[in-house]
Amino acid sequence: MSTRCRRLAASLSIAVLVAACLPPHAEAAGPASFGGRVVGSDGITPFAGAIVHLVTENGNAVVHSHPTDGEGAFAIDPAPSGSYRLLVETDRGSFLAPDPVSLEPGANPAMSLTLMSAGPSFQLEPGIRAGKIPKWGKYVIIGALGVAGLFAIDEISQDHDEPATPF
Repeated sequence: MSTRCRRLAASLSIAVLVAACLPPHAEAAGPASFGGRVVGSDGITPFAGAIVHLVTENGNAVVHSHPTDGEGAFAIDPAPSGSYRLLVETDRGSFLAPDPVSLEPGANPAMSLTLMSAGPSFQLEPGIRAGKIPKWGKYVIIGALGVAGLFAIDEISQDHDEPATPF
């Protein structure tokens, strides 16, 4: 393979690698759906009648659920995608989540909200995200594959000092 062809192949490989590692273009954020269960401080007993609110960083409530049913289940659908704090309103008072929750467009993993006197703690239901690779992990895999591809192209395209043997 000529030097010109090797340079072209390497340039093309680098362009593909860079394009693959860039974050996707910002698309119009679609609606999100979100739900789960509200349970008491023991982490088991369902809490009926609670209302779950999505609260923005500046404290505005965006949307809320209907009161939880006898199983403590709640659903917020549709909701604008984005980052929110969760506020759970009950007859015992209000509980504000210590950490924000990020809602992606479409269905989001169910959460179990445990009401505690210091505030709710959040745990994903078992198995909800099993096997899901985080976004940064996908970029690492793509980058590693791109680098491996560049090494393979370099190895294949190297000129060897051995003369070609006639058939």
